[in-house]
Amino acid sequence: MNIFEKLIKGTVNYTTNIGVVFLVAVMLLITINVIYRIFAGVIPGQYELVEIMIVVVAGFAICDTEIHHRQTSVDMVTMRLPRKSKLWLENGCNLIGLVFWALVARETIRLTMDKAAKGEHTDLLQIPIIPTRVIWVVALILVCVVIIYNIFKNFKELGRKES
Repeated sequence: MNIFEKLIKGTVNYTTNIGVVFLVAVMLLITINVIYRIFAGVIPGQYELVEIMIVVVAGFAICDTEIHHRQTSVDMVTMRLPRKSKLWLENGCNLIGLVFWALVARETIRLTMDKAAKGEHTDLLQIPIIPTRVIWVVALILVCVVIIYNIFKNFKELGRKES
């Protein structure tokens, strides 16, 4: 495993752990709010907090899914294909995914810059949303890096002799 591979996998593992912490926080907040509703009322701004935290969970979950190839696959179609054909097909899908996520990242950056100029914040708690948008952009860029890593890994595998 080279340094680039260690860096990518280490970064994804680190961000996945951050996402897990935020997911636990979301679950606790929702649970506490449900219990609190039974006795007294609602926690003001709970939905805003959940919306902010779930962005971190979703962004870093996409990275984890991409690095571990846990996305939906079509094994029924590809299982009878030769190894090289599978790798070429996977690279084609990776390329489509890379273009998609790069476009989403680019537009999110443009939107974030526009919203930052306007000082976007939540309605009730007045929490700035820009840091959350920046985390989302970082996660999208990390997804693109992981896809590029997977493409190069497949090309390296394509260069190996059949055994």
